[in-house]
Amino acid sequence: MEPNVLDFVYIALWGLLALFCIISAHKFHPILYLMGGFFVFLCGWYCVNAFTVLNLFEGVYNIVFRCVACGFLLAIILVYLKIRKNKTQ
Repeated sequence: MEPNVLDFVYIALWGLLALFCIISAHKFHPILYLMGGFFVFLCGWYCVNAFTVLNLFEGVYNIVFRCVACGFLLAIILVYLKIRKNKTQ
């Protein structure tokens, strides 16, 4: 299976977002390291999907993807709420 143009757009998008978050985390906020890690995961997942014969968006792989994505997003939300709570006190 050959990757199409949209696969390259997604890989570039997630890669650039990861790079931006990781580079700017020390300047703005450390939570961006966690967000950068999430975008690295997305970039890697789309790379494997584009350049192998595996279809990572069907079946068990899709369930694993959604569970990991929900875990990352839940962790980001919990860290954000904890930081926000500490600032108000």
